Amino acid sequence: MKITEILNEAATKEKRIPTGVRNTTVLDPSTYDGGWYGKSFFQKNRIKIRHYLGDPMGYTLSSIQEGHFEYLSNVLARSGQEFDYLGLAEYEGQAAYNAPNKKNMPTLFRFVMTAPGLVWEKYEGISAGGGRNTVYVGGKAMKLTDFYRLQPKQQDKLIQSN
Repeated sequence: MKITEILNEAATKEKRIPTGVRNTTVLDPSTYDGGWYGKSFFQKNRIKIRHYLGDPMGYTLSSIQEGHFEYLSNVLARSGQEFDYLGLAEYEGQAAYNAPNKKNMPTLFRFVMTAPGLVWEKYEGISAGGGRNTVYVGGKAMKLTDFYRLQPKQQDKLIQSN
């Protein structure tokens, strides 16, 4: 299969979510199939991708991400908003995450949560150290930790500016 055929096939299956930052979008992981680069890893290692899409309250994330969810939910509540959508892909990463026990593969997540005025994207790469935790708010993209450092009034202003 030619690279253009692979890219065209992925474009028809994977959906994108607008971030509110210029014309940028992020992948809706509920439609994620490994991408043309990751497919070989998933197929070679017989790793299945489990998907979820719908109400964020219908899915439990890892304890760390649940803490972020609670924090961001409280920030949104100050403006009378709440998360309204979760698109998620869950899959196993490389054993190096848990070395030397190569039988125990870590569960990794890639998800996008949306609320009026905010898009939260979490990506954990297949290999250790690959990933990001980003919020798109008020026309800006920033690390989640940078958003945490803002004063509540600054956070509220960003959310309400959309």
